[in-house]
Amino acid sequence: MIAQLEKFRAEVEYCARLARTSPDRQTRALFERLAERLGEMVQEIETTIAARTKLSGRWE
Repeated sequence: MIAQLEKFRAEVEYCARLARTSPDRQTRALFERLAERLGEMVQEIETTIAARTKLSGRWE
């Protein structure tokens, strides 16, 4: 799950960079939305990891 988290973080950064450098508004908006949704997924994964760590006292 940690590897998945890191992969999603990298994708968020990549989409944000594409949004900033996109030449047109439509493409920029698309990548902004994608970065936002991926960021939400990162938060969900972090919450899951934290909950599992709290329950077990350590990450398994």
